[in-house]
Amino acid sequence: MVAAPKRPARRKPNVQYNEQESSEPSDDGLDSNSSPPPRKRARGRAVASVSKAKKGKEKQASKLLEMPLDVMFEILSCVEPRDLLQLSRTSKALRGVIMSKSNKFIWFNSFAANEEAPECPEDISEPAWAQLLYSPFCQHCYSSRATDVYWVSYRRLCKKCIPEVVTSHVKAMEDAVEIGLRSAFNEVGFTSFSKVLPGLKLRAGKQALPYYFTGDLHEFLEAALEWYNSHNRADITPFLKKYGERLKARVQHADRCLSWERKQRNHRQEEKEEERTKRYDEVVARLGALGWEDELKKHKDWYEGMQSLPPMNSSKPVTDKVWNICKERILQFMRAQRDKRLHTEHAKTIKSRYREIEKIVSTYQRTHHPHDFFISTLDICESPGVSQSIVDPSDEVFQERLATVSDLIPITHALALEKRRREILKLLPEGLTADALALAVSWFRCRYCSRSFHYAGAIKHSCYMLRMWSYRTYEEIKAIEPLEQVYHLCGQRMWNTERLAYWKDAAELTKQVIESAGMDPNKVTPDELDDAKHRFAIFTGTGSSAMTIVGWRCLVTGRYDKYPSTKRAPEWRIMKPGEMPEFKHPSVRLEKEDWACLHCWTNNAEPYDDMPWASVKLHIKEKHSVDKPTEDDYYCVRPTLQSDYFLREIALM
Repeated sequence: MVAAPKRPARRKPNVQYNEQESSEPSDDGLDSNSSPPPRKRARGRAVASVSKAKKGKEKQASKLLEMPLDVMFEILSCVEPRDLLQLSRTSKALRGVIMSKSNKFIWFNSFAANEEAPECPEDISEPAWAQLLYSPFCQHCYSSRATDVYWVSYRRLCKKCIPEVVTSHVKAMEDAVEIGLRSAFNEVGFTSFSKVLPGLKLRAGKQALPYYFTGDLHEFLEAALEWYNSHNRADITPFLKKYGERLKARVQHADRCLSWERKQRNHRQEEKEEERTKRYDEVVARLGALGWEDELKKHKDWYEGMQSLPPMNSSKPVTDKVWNICKERILQFMRAQRDKRLHTEHAKTIKSRYREIEKIVSTYQRTHHPHDFFISTLDICESPGVSQSIVDPSDEVFQERLATVSDLIPITHALALEKRRREILKLLPEGLTADALALAVSWFRCRYCSRSFHYAGAIKHSCYMLRMWSYRTYEEIKAIEPLEQVYHLCGQRMWNTERLAYWKDAAELTKQVIESAGMDPNKVTPDELDDAKHRFAIFTGTGSSAMTIVGWRCLVTGRYDKYPSTKRAPEWRIMKPGEMPEFKHPSVRLEKEDWACLHCWTNNAEPYDDMPWASVKLHIKEKHSVDKPTEDDYYCVRPTLQSDYFLREIALM
């Protein structure tokens, strides 16, 4: 028969605890000399609940206890309060030594050596003050996100716990009345606790109401009641004055604490920035070893973009292990930044080359009348080889092609005019031939901007409506056709008839207008109808003010009202010659800056447009020595507004 194994003897701890050191202190104050009962030991294997790492740390920390007491106390007195607080949490043995009341001189010497830290107030212990200064935990819920410190009341609280530890002013007065202090406060006219207690204001709706910490309030009310009863219900003013002086001293001390807190925050930010700079330099050095040195020199703003990437957002140094973990992500970021730089440089190159071609086209355009049709820069880019040279990386290829642009302009002008004419013919209804393009009844309308015009305005209408690209990589852009790259990177679009349509309603109304004037709709052109100078009366209601006199273009297009509408068809009639009132200049409203000097236009001089009618006549007289200039010889409507029929109407008032 085999005997049962004997239970091994219990091992004694290496350090013998005295009665003071074996107590379990708290961070809020110093320990008392009373010792708690010994803890029972768990059965079986559950005894080994502490990890090996923790045991190792406790063993290293307990070596301090093996030193002579004077040496250990001298070492602890030289430790800063923050480190002393952390050291007290490493083991129970050290906690018992540091938190013992008999050893509180350690805290005195520690605070005395740290001149930057605010002095400890008299009504709070040194460990509790150190915890308030350096510990990030909320004193109510013990979360580690308490950044707000209320120095006047010695509290560190998170925003979630503030409503739970405060009492409103109304409730505070009710508590004072409930315990029998109403008469004492009424005798001295005491109506507010803000002069004796620290508080804060919380927003309730649109108002900010005063609140006081519940612990401070109860302490004040109990002390006030005790003083009031012990002094035979005498005047309570001395007691209130004492608390008022204490609050003033706390406020002054809180100002010094706030100043220290700001310095600590700034110092910490400087340390973090210094650490980031070191990590950034290390990352740059490792990237340079991988061949990214030239790319880093081309950009000076990599630092900001790398802040959100590991290891830049970590406090650990960039070791080989950390670099191997983050290497691929950093290289991916670098490739994206290089792609972005190439995209930006490519777009900048295309825009600069496009502007060079635009200058040549603009110079050639000045040899024609501003109101004549002329090609755009995109028409030149559509010519063979031009768009390819714009997107070509070589400047020699572009300069070689740029020298031939002047020779391409006359040929491109004729081809573009014929192309647009064919596209416009496709919009005509069945039965109408190319001769109908010159008639006054042929109206076209843009479905995007709702502007209306005849054939001469339709071929010049440039209502660009581009689809903006989502961001594409440099390789994706290079794979697109060269002409498409020019369109989108320059924000332009070729002329097309996607948004143009033949306006049947305006054509029918124009036909009625021409017939009422006794003319043939199948022969009359817009210029002939303008020269006839017919005026029409529109009746929009009753009374004399309901009649509006307009030209035939305004009548057809509905531009006689402040808010034009093409759906309503008011009554109208043609006016007889004797009924027509006097009118202003027959080309455009004179007060608008819609005029251009033709002499400056042809000589490419500035300014040549955006002038009122009186100013342009004065400009021609003073600068070009012409006393009586005539329209279309010396001045004209601004070229960009020439296609707007409304500005060509007679201004009748």
